[in-house]
Amino acid sequence: MPLDDEERSVLDETERSLAEHDPGLARRLRDGWRHERRRRRGVLVTVSALVLFVGLLWLDLPWQAFLIAALAVAVVVVADWWPVREIGAVLRDHDRKGLR
Repeated sequence: MPLDDEERSVLDETERSLAEHDPGLARRLRDGWRHERRRRRGVLVTVSALVLFVGLLWLDLPWQAFLIAALAVAVVVVADWWPVREIGAVLRDHDRKGLR
């Protein structure tokens, strides 16, 4: 069901107001799906590496376990899945608003 002109203008005004008052939240809402997929992939890689790591240690293969751990860290770094950026953005938003 399409929106009429009045509803569309109210929605546009709400979006502008949100972007003005909380640009971080507006950005996260706008880009949420893309980040959610990346987060899921990061969790999948992390869990898989952890299972392989524990399995290799259980099989008494410590060097292979170390190799899997090193590869997992490399994949996380290269794919830029670190949550540090998101945490840093939240902290910067709080600093700008004086909420610290």
